[in-house]
Amino acid sequence: MSHSLSPLALRAAIRSATAALIIALGAVAARPQAGPWSWGANGSGQLAIAGGASFLSTPTSAFAATNIACLSAGHSHALALLTNGTVLARGDNTYGELGDGTNTSRSQPEPVQGLSGVIAVSAGDGFSLALTQDGTVWSWGYDGDGEAGDGTTVSPSSAPFGLLMPVRVQGPSNVVAISAGGAFNGGQCLALTADGFVWSWGLNDFGQLGYAGPSSATPAKVAQMPAVVAIAAGGNHSLSACIDGSLRAYGANAFGQLGDGNTSSVTGPVAVSGLKSAIQVAAGGGHSMALDVNGAVWTWGDNSLDQLGVGSGSVNSPSPVQLTALPAIGSVAAGGAHSLALDLSGVVHAWGWNAAGQIGDGTTTDRNLPVTLSLPVAAAQVSAGWEFSLALVAAAPAIHGVVTLSGTPTPLIPQLLTFTFRPSGGAAPFVRYAVLRLDGYYQLNGVPAGAYTVGIKGAKWLQRDVAVDTSSGVAATCNATLLPGDLNGDNVVDLQDFGALAEAFGTEAGGPGWNWLADLNGDGVVDLGDFSLLASDFGLSGDP
Repeated sequence: MSHSLSPLALRAAIRSATAALIIALGAVAARPQAGPWSWGANGSGQLAIAGGASFLSTPTSAFAATNIACLSAGHSHALALLTNGTVLARGDNTYGELGDGTNTSRSQPEPVQGLSGVIAVSAGDGFSLALTQDGTVWSWGYDGDGEAGDGTTVSPSSAPFGLLMPVRVQGPSNVVAISAGGAFNGGQCLALTADGFVWSWGLNDFGQLGYAGPSSATPAKVAQMPAVVAIAAGGNHSLSACIDGSLRAYGANAFGQLGDGNTSSVTGPVAVSGLKSAIQVAAGGGHSMALDVNGAVWTWGDNSLDQLGVGSGSVNSPSPVQLTALPAIGSVAAGGAHSLALDLSGVVHAWGWNAAGQIGDGTTTDRNLPVTLSLPVAAAQVSAGWEFSLALVAAAPAIHGVVTLSGTPTPLIPQLLTFTFRPSGGAAPFVRYAVLRLDGYYQLNGVPAGAYTVGIKGAKWLQRDVAVDTSSGVAATCNATLLPGDLNGDNVVDLQDFGALAEAFGTEAGGPGWNWLADLNGDGVVDLGDFSLLASDFGLSGDP
């Protein structure tokens, strides 16, 4: 799963309808250590380190790279998404989870074949998922329970043992987030679409797909939840953060990982008790994590190996517990039985199971409280595998910020933002993608230092170009305006958009004929207020 920093200082802007985009720019100096850092188990080469050590207990630079956008750690393999939209994979390849057309495990990254335009990746147990910029999902690797989502399965007991190349998942479209789970060969797959629905497929032995029944090779919507804004697939359970700040959980619950105060497995979504402002979730082997809007971390479920980080006792918790010893956190990640948190300064904190050194503190001693890791430079992202950990150190400046929209204080649901960077001096423009979170936050990694005009396009909003200069190495702020009304995505507010709005006029959220794109002011109904917003921006385009 992927994660992003979330500066608390900008959160006040989220709650106001200022229609401003704030972009904070980080340091730009290239670093020799740039790229992925890894530690923990290395039995399948998932750490991508020289020398072939079976494990490492301290973070080590895996390979030099300045063009990585994000990382994802699976059971015994790892994925790296590059800024050009391609994917590198390494580690275990028993079921083809590296996507290189073979079953040969590799300790050095190799390209996943047949993929381009990728904007997100998620590594599960023996299989992998990728999300492309057109909102489609691709799967490869283990397919014994329908993880490919194409209506078929591949026997894991005979060659080639899995899907050796990516195949397109059938069903969900306009997807904005993905998560791959599993504990021992295969697992559940989750996809979040722009209308706030969760689709699930794959393994369902504990109801982790959100409904009763057998495993399924055909994606289906998960019912009985408010609009969802974030998802996480764990060992045998799944989590969904909803637009109202509440959480829903479903699947295995022997350790209390569903957080509903009980230990009975549930096939349909149940409310996690006590959490009202969650913006990010992470699901481990048998424990769960949530990050709230104030930067606080909450954990619940299995604590047999101290993965909850609550101190001595190793007692499971069926309800969320806040970790008060941590500073303000920007993102969290859950492994098999260990946990990671990345604070707002880029410092990594870790706790839990440490038999393979996955905590990264130089020992193999389990930690029941968070410890601070010694990375030589700040991290931009973390990801936790079953027994290993990854951190991304970005060489180029990270661009991150908060988006607020005209007429509504936050985006209704996560959506894909398209960033068009036009370098000064006439060099060729290039495109990057980011997905908004519930709190309106996004982050971009791997943008080269330089001076640009930047155009930003959302699903139903557009922004005219503004100047951004990342070459000075000094943090900067750039205000811009997101304009509602571009319903058909042609980068201009015109009569066609009025037609789309008229077709949806009078509909309400979840009702017949509902089109969330037409609800410009986010009040759950398409009415005259939306026409007013559209009229105010008529004729405007995404170009200056």
